[in-house]
Amino acid sequence: MGTDRKNLQQHGIGEWSSSGDFFGAILAGLLLGLLADWLLGTQPWLVVIGVVAGFGVGFWRMIGWSERIMKEVTLRRGRQGFGNDEPGFGDDEDE
Repeated sequence: MGTDRKNLQQHGIGEWSSSGDFFGAILAGLLLGLLADWLLGTQPWLVVIGVVAGFGVGFWRMIGWSERIMKEVTLRRGRQGFGNDEPGFGDDEDE
């Protein structure tokens, strides 16, 4: 039971970290766009590009986090004997 609680806490921290990465990427794009606009006098185009790029990077990082978590869950299930051999697990056929 202790290891289950520890694993849940680690995933909870990972979820907060991934959301922080997402918003951090957007904020970084915004700030870099503002700085570039201020230096080059191109308001508001580089801010828009920076925010869109921040969203893209944020989603890319969240997809990476989710793939790592899914890989970890799949490995743990395989080690514990909860795999595709379990009846009804992932079956699309009617029995």
